Amino acid sequence: MANDESHDTRTTVPEDRVAEAVSLSVAGVTGSEGRTNPNRLFTFDINARGTTSGVRVADSSGKINGKDVFQGDAFNTYYSDEVLFNGDNTIKMSVASGNTGFGSFGGTINLGTYPNGAILFHGDELWIRSRIYLPAGFEYNLQGRNKFLRLRVFHEENGAAVSEGYNDLYIDGSDPNGSPWAFIFEGRQQWLVLGTGPGDALEIGKWHTIEMHLVLDNLKGSEGGSALVQVWFDDRLLGESSERATLKQVDSYMSFFYYFTYWDNLGAHRDTDVFIESIVMTSEKPLNVDAAGNHYLGKNGGPN
Repeated sequence: MANDESHDTRTTVPEDRVAEAVSLSVAGVTGSEGRTNPNRLFTFDINARGTTSGVRVADSSGKINGKDVFQGDAFNTYYSDEVLFNGDNTIKMSVASGNTGFGSFGGTINLGTYPNGAILFHGDELWIRSRIYLPAGFEYNLQGRNKFLRLRVFHEENGAAVSEGYNDLYIDGSDPNGSPWAFIFEGRQQWLVLGTGPGDALEIGKWHTIEMHLVLDNLKGSEGGSALVQVWFDDRLLGESSERATLKQVDSYMSFFYYFTYWDNLGAHRDTDVFIESIVMTSEKPLNVDAAGNHYLGKNGGPN
């Protein structure tokens, strides 16, 4: 597994906020519809609709002209008119041949400082949906998997934030006939492979939608916990598991979102671009349900 711990952004949460969050979540206080505490409900939508091509999709405030954007690590992430979606601009993310892409390929969000954002704790849940396009000439990572949707978890020790690693959804193009997606929480090191071949993989020259739902718990279902991982591809549930913890401790918290943010530790083997229509993240329970009755954003849906 690639190690990017040298690229480290941390948030220290005051002890009173940690204690309050733990007491609330353990007591089962949630929103009227979903699991997330009502004080921690939010929705972000990073998209390129109505934008000017060539503008970087990042500002430390989290906003550009009222639109949600990344806060950092997006040096080569721009609005673009090269590939359109329903006539609108998209977001282009690029990495040059031989470059690792650290701090430039993708982008990051600090949930604690993002406008209307909130750090998430035990018992909360989160949905992330992204529509992505791989252009002609794209080649999957020759070194293996790419870290894609990434949520970083911490806990406090002696007043300092200690990283537990990430809840990572990987794109795996290493084997065309293998599983094209994989999930792991680095704090517990238990893989969940998802999909079964080309039909579940990103096809070059076509828009696809990927969505992930996490319920935050340090205990798996077999341990009496409520941890849950679910992943959909183009509105089809690829897989789910209640046997993958998403936190390491009951007082752990999730405070950062990374979208890619690097290619790999060795560098891209060629100039590489991907295009994004949107990235939607919400801690509010969506109205849409899939064929099995699971609540999710879906290809065209949104939160309440």
